[in-house]
Amino acid sequence: MADAAPGPAHAGKRAPTALTQLLGGTALLLAAALPLAAGAATIDFDSLDPTIVFDQDTLVQNGMLLTGIGSNGGYAGAVVDGAAGDGLCSAMACPKGDNSHYYAALNDGALTINAVAGGQLIALRSFDAAFIGGDAGASYPLQAGLLTVVGVRADGTKMQEQFGLAAQADGSLRFGSYLSQSPFAGQGFASLSFSGVACSQGQCSALGDNSGQFALDNLTISAVPEPSAWLFLSAGLGLLAMLARRRPAA
Repeated sequence: MADAAPGPAHAGKRAPTALTQLLGGTALLLAAALPLAAGAATIDFDSLDPTIVFDQDTLVQNGMLLTGIGSNGGYAGAVVDGAAGDGLCSAMACPKGDNSHYYAALNDGALTINAVAGGQLIALRSFDAAFIGGDAGASYPLQAGLLTVVGVRADGTKMQEQFGLAAQADGSLRFGSYLSQSPFAGQGFASLSFSGVACSQGQCSALGDNSGQFALDNLTISAVPEPSAWLFLSAGLGLLAMLARRRPAA
């Protein structure tokens, strides 16, 4: 009886086709790109110790680099413990309603935020903010201050949006929650900058007298893929769809 001819080493298995290879590559690309689009970092300052921040001092939390900007190259702000009644709040009107740590931009100071990872674009989704008054015993108008957020794109062009920082009916100051609006919310920026001015009798202006003070907390910032990454992904998906239509029926 003749010996049976040896069969293929992997009988029943087919070698990967160009379509399945492309599908696998596209899946890997999606796995890499989608977390960037969906992932968000929350900056709540709770892991940071209360500290004074001078011009160009930096703080790092959840992959974001925060840089204090002093109006005259000096004092820029502080990380404040809202529960402990920080010492600076004994002389100034700090906002109520936040017993955690938050950032106080003081003396017309500003705060910039960018990703620690160089070249990563970011988008602002939401945040909590309040005006900080210069006099703990004063009463503040309903429109106490104006917060300006400036986004700087990778090419250096800018876009901004503004938010009114309101006082309560009794003149006290409290944190409010804010959502970034379209088209600002849909943009990817290389950096974000926050600055504020005081308002009086309905007029808001940068007086240059250190009255532009504000508090920030619970900022939600998303990573945004580079446009080139989306183009590459779209091209791969388009090629995949074309091959799927042309594949002969089994």
